[in-house]
Amino acid sequence: VIRSRWPIHAIWVANHENGPPPKVVAQDVVVVRPEFDPRPHPLPPGGAAFLAGILQGMTLGQSLELAGGSVDLPTLLALLISNRAITGAAA
Repeated sequence: VIRSRWPIHAIWVANHENGPPPKVVAQDVVVVRPEFDPRPHPLPPGGAAFLAGILQGMTLGQSLELAGGSVDLPTLLALLISNRAITGAAA
């Protein structure tokens, strides 16, 4: 997880995928490696805080509170599962 006050994902897309010029906005990014090739993905608002909680061993509920409850959890979990960043869960 990378938190930046700069548009780091948009800069990456502009340079690696011939994307549009980035707008100057802060961006949080998660870098995943589903096939051993690092791939950045922009995080939704609250996503970096939520993942920080998960990485610290917090529960889903605690991590949601840390994110201020504003994170789009279904979208974030779909991103992580589809990119094999989540491989298991414990109750």
